[in-house]
Amino acid sequence: MIGFFANFGLNPFFTFFLDLGVSGIALATVVVKFATAFYLFRVLMKRLNISVVPAFNKERWQALLKQVLPASFNMLTIILGGFITVALIGQFGSEHVAGYTVGLRLEQVLLLPALGLNSAVMAIAGQNMGVNRYDRVSETYRKGLLIGFFMAVVSIPIMYFLSPLAMSLFTSDSAIKNTGVTYLRIDTLAFYAYVVLFQSVAILQAMQKPMFPMYLGIARQLVVPASINYVLIVEWGYPMVSMFYTIVTVVILSAIIAFFYTRREINKVQRK
Repeated sequence: MIGFFANFGLNPFFTFFLDLGVSGIALATVVVKFATAFYLFRVLMKRLNISVVPAFNKERWQALLKQVLPASFNMLTIILGGFITVALIGQFGSEHVAGYTVGLRLEQVLLLPALGLNSAVMAIAGQNMGVNRYDRVSETYRKGLLIGFFMAVVSIPIMYFLSPLAMSLFTSDSAIKNTGVTYLRIDTLAFYAYVVLFQSVAILQAMQKPMFPMYLGIARQLVVPASINYVLIVEWGYPMVSMFYTIVTVVILSAIIAFFYTRREINKVQRK
């Protein structure tokens, strides 16, 4: 929260007072991120009494990297997938790229509670995995999906009915506004699917099974939508809206796969 208000103050300071323009916004973000990381690191050092330079232990580092690298690459697929989507939408004009980008940011705002729930689910499931309370891992997953469902019930009507108003706050250009509204309304079909994906990935990572989310991310973010959208847009000349339906379809199918895979892994550890 402090970082939010610091960013809120530094943005106009760097942008207008120091006359850095758009670069000032980026610089403000970098400053706040570094300050936040430094503060959290100092707090952990004091509370856990850890050394600044960790002792090297090959086995521990290998175990850590086996969890960190797949999770990091999973995040990378999101970024790369976004680049590909924007590049394909750019075939229809820069105004549609702008509309899609604004719509995507508005969607992410509505998904923030689900992302917060995702962090809580991962922490609770990880703690219970550590004490072999696998029944609580299953309960955490079940309750996380239920809470996420109620979040979706609240967010979906907002996303659908208030999207024209939300887009009008950022632009008066009709093409940009229409693209953003179209994307938001179509993507409501996949809103709860995003929640299921978030919770499933959180549970699997808490169970120290990060490889499946990485493989699913590669397929969901890169291979499948890029291939389908390229054929639809470049080869067959379909309209831009077909890309949005492709995104929704891929997300829903990925959520179904992730749900059943996660349930299977939970059932496996419970039978041990």
